[in-house]
Amino acid sequence: MAMVVVIIGILSGSTMVARSLIRGSQLQSILVNTDRYLKALKQFKSKYYYFPGDLPTATNIWGAANADPTTCATTVGTGKQTCNGDGDGYISSTSCSINTPAVNGENFRAWQQLANEGIITGHYSGVRTPISFNLSNYCTSSPGTNIPTGSLTNTGFLLQSLPAQVYSDPWWYPHLYGNMMVYGYINDWGNPVPILTSSEAKNIDAKMDDGRPAQGNIMTFKPAADPGCASDDTTAASYTGRGGAVCRLLFLVP
Repeated sequence: MAMVVVIIGILSGSTMVARSLIRGSQLQSILVNTDRYLKALKQFKSKYYYFPGDLPTATNIWGAANADPTTCATTVGTGKQTCNGDGDGYISSTSCSINTPAVNGENFRAWQQLANEGIITGHYSGVRTPISFNLSNYCTSSPGTNIPTGSLTNTGFLLQSLPAQVYSDPWWYPHLYGNMMVYGYINDWGNPVPILTSSEAKNIDAKMDDGRPAQGNIMTFKPAADPGCASDDTTAASYTGRGGAVCRLLFLVP
């Protein structure tokens, strides 16, 4: 009987070690993919002087999914056909809301155009994904369909932007955000929600930036949005070290 208990203990310990190794490998993939996508955005802008999705002459290069810009936002082109952006410097997602139809869907066209250019691998639809909640105008994301898939289950990288001003409200720390990638679990509404523990988020932040949730080029949301991730609402906040899925990360695009 004692031998059985020992064997069970060894097997349980081996399982925990294996899970830890798998999780560590998945977290390392987040670092690698984030670096790859940030470099891809920079490379595209260096060539075309605009970010992907925001490029106002994209249809001259790859053809138009639809001649009507408002219809183009919901049209999946054949091959590489895409839509023009407005050229304002932002990979816009602000026009994609429950009450306002998408004008150009730049945040999804961006991934399509990066793939069209051969800077990243994969094929992306460039349009929002319909969901079953009768929200036909909502900008829903779907890993592997219109955004890149993350290493953790049902996670992805979603592009969005905030105006060139210091943002501060119950969710956002005071900061100049501009264009950013949000990494998180993609829920049934197509939104990224927390997937990382606070310690995991801090580890990624420290390796790529400054290890602080409210400063630098890698940030998170205030506790009102993601309870348990950061210690408080101030720019001096720190990661709490709390377990469970409490954090999603914002990677600012330089």
